Amino acid sequence: MEKPHNNPEQAIKTGDRYAITGYELRTILSRYGLNHEEYGAAIGKSAVTIRRWISEDAMIKLRYAQILEEEIGKEIYCTIIMEIWEAKRKREEEDRRYTEERERKIEEQRMIAEQKKMAEQKRIAEQKK
Repeated sequence: MEKPHNNPEQAIKTGDRYAITGYELRTILSRYGLNHEEYGAAIGKSAVTIRRWISEDAMIKLRYAQILEEEIGKEIYCTIIMEIWEAKRKREEEDRRYTEERERKIEEQRMIAEQKKMAEQKRIAEQKK
């Protein structure tokens, strides 16, 4: 299944925009200026529960994400979600490139070591002649 942040325009059109994590919740609350107590009161949960969701990076239930969208407005909610997903996509792409580069360098070092070993074996064989 494709992750919502890989196709954000489609996710916004569907209910996937409500599939948010604690990290995303924290970002939305922070950017909008809503504190844990205010959001907790809006959904009938304590600030402690909100903090736990955030610290555990838990998946937020659909209805709580929908209430958040109602509280801050659909346009603002969608804009922030799109920004979060774009940043996440960029981080994942950067991580992928870093991993590929690291693997390439490891392979290059392995090849150099193998060439040195073969050259040394050849040198030893020539000395024995």
